[in-house]
Amino acid sequence: MESTVALGEGADLLGFRCIMRALFAATVAGLAVCAAVLPARAREVHLTTLVWEPYYGPELHNDGFCGAIAKAAFKRAGHSVTITYLPWARALRDAAAGRFDGVLGGYYTDARNEDFYFSKPIAQARGALIARPEIAIDHYDSMRDLADYKIAVGNDFAHSKAFDAAAYLTKLEVNRVSQMVHMLFKRRVDMVAMSVAVFRHQAKELGYTDVNRMKLVDPPLFRNGLFVLFSRAIDGGKALRDDFNAGLAAIKADGTYRKIRRR
Repeated sequence: MESTVALGEGADLLGFRCIMRALFAATVAGLAVCAAVLPARAREVHLTTLVWEPYYGPELHNDGFCGAIAKAAFKRAGHSVTITYLPWARALRDAAAGRFDGVLGGYYTDARNEDFYFSKPIAQARGALIARPEIAIDHYDSMRDLADYKIAVGNDFAHSKAFDAAAYLTKLEVNRVSQMVHMLFKRRVDMVAMSVAVFRHQAKELGYTDVNRMKLVDPPLFRNGLFVLFSRAIDGGKALRDDFNAGLAAIKADGTYRKIRRR
């Protein structure tokens, strides 16, 4: 009787060991499957944009506030990011054609929505008409009030629907933000249409010490959200947008977004 019991216990132990081995093998196999799946989903995201300091630029720490936010959100979603800086019109054109995965930091327009999926906003920019002090206008009631002035604008930039649609205005398109600022201080134009923060930053970078002499014409021209635009021409562009939005929500929830903004 005693030997029978001992034999039964040994069989139970042998069976238990077999079960544990099977579970271990299944776990290892499952981990191997996960390891094979995750790198296939994770990817390096190639974004393009213009130099638009202080929001983003190659000379800024971690590519600036918006660059750091994009990197953190993508990292949380399992992706890495590279940013290539180009003139704005070319950046939009190349990303729309699928040569990049998307564009960092664009405003929403209906025309752009045909080529891109828009993320949740990552920041907001306030824009205005910034005029030389001797220009005799402090306020405008309609776009027609601006018809007598030369206004520098960025090539393919968006501002407000009313301003962008006003074909009767004299708008001089340039490729770089620095050109717009130079044109204003050198009196080649009467005013520029651009982000106030970008204007002030760029003017100081260019060595202009009388930035505060320039005046903001009321009312402000726009207050626009800044988005990451994902190309509709690439495979999985919408899914990449959804990954980014999930990562952005996560870094906002845990305080990472706020820490980056403070920095």
